[in-house]
Amino acid sequence: MKDRSLRWFMSLGTNSIRSWNDMENIFLEKYKDHDLKEEIFKMNQRGDESLEDLIERFMYNVKRAKLHHLGSDTLKNLLLRTIRDEWIDD
Repeated sequence: MKDRSLRWFMSLGTNSIRSWNDMENIFLEKYKDHDLKEEIFKMNQRGDESLEDLIERFMYNVKRAKLHHLGSDTLKNLLLRTIRDEWIDD
C-alpha cells in the first residue's frame, strides 16, 4: 500500500480489523466503487455497438457504480460523451 490507500489504512481505528477477511472486506468496500465510477467516465461507444446497446451498458454501469443519485442533466452529459461522433447531428 502507498499514498491514498496507506493513509486510509493508517486512519482506521484500533481493532477495526481483526482478520485478513476483515481487511479484505473493508478495503474492497472502500475502493471497489472507485473503479466502476472511473469506468463510466472513460466509457466510449464500441465500433460495433448500437446506440441502444450503449445506453443499456451505460445505465447498467451507473447502477453498479451507485451513481443513480446524480441529476438527469449530469447523466445525460456523461452519456453524450460516450457516443461516437457519427451518431450526433451537428
